Amino acid sequence: MRQMLKDWGAALLVGVAVYLVAAWAFATPALTGPAPAFTLARASGGTLSLADTAGRVTVLNFWGSWCAPCRQEIPDFAAFASEHPDVSLVGIAARSGRGAGLQRAADQLGITWPVVEATDEVLEAYAVAVFPTTYVLRADGTVAQVFTGVVTRETLAGAVADAR
Repeated sequence: MRQMLKDWGAALLVGVAVYLVAAWAFATPALTGPAPAFTLARASGGTLSLADTAGRVTVLNFWGSWCAPCRQEIPDFAAFASEHPDVSLVGIAARSGRGAGLQRAADQLGITWPVVEATDEVLEAYAVAVFPTTYVLRADGTVAQVFTGVVTRETLAGAVADAR
């Protein structure tokens, strides 16, 4: 019985690993052209529209407070934000609470840029299936690059430089 449990456990782990690798490998969104417009509720109150960032290179970071890789990249995003005040950085939080509760979580995680509450419609419009997913948009609002998984400060800086 013990050996059977070990065998099933090993098989389950292998299956989960294969699923996760396949999901990651095929999850890069294929969105090109103009970024879909949105207006979302800010965690701090009010709303933020993609149109508010018009004329600036913009980074949209789809994340969740429950997502370990998302939390891992926050220090690099914070350093990037302080080094590039000319770039609009927007955190789009999925299933991470609302309003003041979401803002408290963002503050505790060290997020200093605007955080908005994702909707299912926006997640679908941006083809977000893996967290974190990061879009770099040109100043004209078109998609320059898309990343799934953790993005480093250096990678983000390079993508923004390419988008200028």
